[in-house]
Amino acid sequence: MRLSKKILSVLALASSMLPAMAGTLDISDGAWTITAGTSNTLTYTVNGTTIIKNAYVTALDESYNTMSSKDYPNCALTSKSISDGFGTGKQYTYRFSGKSGHNDLEQNIYIYTNQPYILVEASVIAS
Repeated sequence: MRLSKKILSVLALASSMLPAMAGTLDISDGAWTITAGTSNTLTYTVNGTTIIKNAYVTALDESYNTMSSKDYPNCALTSKSISDGFGTGKQYTYRFSGKSGHNDLEQNIYIYTNQPYILVEASVIAS
């Protein structure tokens, strides 16, 4: 009986920590929500409507081998304010790294204040 209570307590503690950890790679900016899923995928939602689900980055290396963000063990999210020809807003950068012998991948998402669109680009970051 005691063991089962301890296991349930550990499970309860672990499950209470999951939402905080899962949300660290999510973006909520104006009408836009970008949710990081398992395997480094992103789901794009605008005004509560999902428009793209489980998107990921792919690129070819110099030998024409496919690199996919889904294959990288690490993902980090950074952001900075921007002002350019499209307007003002924020640039969010997902960096996929840690795959031995491979260059990192980056996905930049530009969300502009009072614009009905976002811009998305992907890059291979040479080691």
